[in-house]
Amino acid sequence: MLTSLPSELTFNDLRDAAKRSRKSQQVQPEDLHTVASKSCVRRNMGCQSLDVMNSDWGPAMDRKSIRSTIFNGLRQSDVSLGISADGLTRHRVNHLLTKPHIFVQNLEIFEALRDLWEGHLDMSEDNRTKEIMDSFRHGWVSQLVPLHWCLGFVDEEHSICKNYPIVLRAGPHHLLRMFLKPIGNGAYTLLHGDKTKPDRLLVSNFENLKVCQAIPAIGPKDALVWKLRPWMSLKDYLADHAMPQISCHLLSCPKFAAP
Repeated sequence: MLTSLPSELTFNDLRDAAKRSRKSQQVQPEDLHTVASKSCVRRNMGCQSLDVMNSDWGPAMDRKSIRSTIFNGLRQSDVSLGISADGLTRHRVNHLLTKPHIFVQNLEIFEALRDLWEGHLDMSEDNRTKEIMDSFRHGWVSQLVPLHWCLGFVDEEHSICKNYPIVLRAGPHHLLRMFLKPIGNGAYTLLHGDKTKPDRLLVSNFENLKVCQAIPAIGPKDALVWKLRPWMSLKDYLADHAMPQISCHLLSCPKFAAP
């Protein structure tokens, strides 16, 4: 599915060019070839590109050679031009098919739960299974954490010499964070080398989390740094700042107790 995404995006660009051609906006063959070339370069997404030779270009196709009942760029929709999964099986909807971004999210939560499973090898299989199920069941808590804020735990002591993670993505099942290191004067910057790589974090209880707003600033040698505001518990943040922005399905969750 991920491999076919560049081809689908390129096809959409070519279909848009066909629509513009029917509207007399782009009627010259070289204009359509330019759109195709730009689309292939822009939409390759790491795929290997083919070198097109002069001999690969064929003679101009008669516009009347394709009947409008077969293809009509102004009338066809994305669904009718794609391959429909309905009718291929006995089921009306194939639940194994999903969108690319949801597929990536499922892979990430699978890797996070696998790391959690491998990190508790000293526990019995039943206890590890319960730990996995509880982490996945309470993964919605990650959606309450604000983006681009630093994250900590209530029971840990604050120190100006400690590395703190900044949240890059919150939800739907886990957090994506990246650690910052102190450089003095209350400023923090990114770690060097491979340590800058983001990592995943599973959170299951918002009552033991605290957050701190990270303000971007200009540091020494015009480098990007962050200045941290005072820490507050996640419950205080939800009550004082985020209550109007919380979605309805989170407020209706039976395990979400508004502070």
